[in-house]
Amino acid sequence: MLLAAGFSVDVHTLDFRTPLMVAIGNAHTSSRVAGETERIARCVKLLIAAGAPVNAKTVPRGRTALMVAAWVNDAQAAALLIAAGAEVDVVTAPERYTSPPYLPGWNALTFAASSPYDNVAALRVLLRNRAKVETRCNLQEVSHVLTLIIAFPFHA
Repeated sequence: MLLAAGFSVDVHTLDFRTPLMVAIGNAHTSSRVAGETERIARCVKLLIAAGAPVNAKTVPRGRTALMVAAWVNDAQAAALLIAAGAEVDVVTAPERYTSPPYLPGWNALTFAASSPYDNVAALRVLLRNRAKVETRCNLQEVSHVLTLIIAFPFHA
């Protein structure tokens, strides 16, 4: 309805979260109800079709919609973003932040591995799309990613 009324998909919040980021991050995996993933996917498709920038970054942290999808384990949104040209290995800003806690130089794969959710589905999408295990991450995150890769093998 908003798109039909001329709403711009290129707007952002004060910290530069885009409509794509807000739509994907609106509900975490642990609280999603039946059908919500499909509604979010429809919203992501509409926003992408309307020209939403898939590689936009928040300021100052440098998060992207793909990082948000990885954090909340939205594999469908992650796949849609990648198909629309989202960069898999773009990394966060070089500064260290504590809210939410993450280190500089994280990519979407690190967000998926570091999330408190069961992010196997998002990890599989990212790994199938050749996401790199970032060496700038601390050993705990890299170890977690490698453990998930071994425990949940996938076919490329």
